[in-house]
Amino acid sequence: MSGFASGVFREPLQGLEHVLPVSEDTTMMVIGARNAVSGLIGLMDADGGILSDDRIVALPNNVYSVTQMIEALKRVAAAKDITLGPITPRPDPAVEAIVRSWPQAMEDTRASALGLPGDESLDAIIEEFIEDWL
Repeated sequence: MSGFASGVFREPLQGLEHVLPVSEDTTMMVIGARNAVSGLIGLMDADGGILSDDRIVALPNNVYSVTQMIEALKRVAAAKDITLGPITPRPDPAVEAIVRSWPQAMEDTRASALGLPGDESLDAIIEEFIEDWL
């Protein structure tokens, strides 16, 4: 269900159409691929004594609306002279109901205390995607 969020960036940056199954006011937690991987490696390497018996750690994340995702995409693409593929709204009530049922924020102070990285901005996430995949 969450694949639409990365697709908002992935398909248009490759000149492909992205069919958006949720409304643009939909919000969700976002973390870039680099920091997701770095966070998981950091957790793997963390001192078990510091973690104690509670091994639940939410990676640092930020909440953005789909509108903010699209605005950031357009900003980065314009700065890099990339022609974007279209984003076509086609709301799917089933997908939207599931996405809207997800938590809108997670407590990530434990991750920060462990030194796990967080993303600076959506623009940075998109720029990293371009560097890593395009």
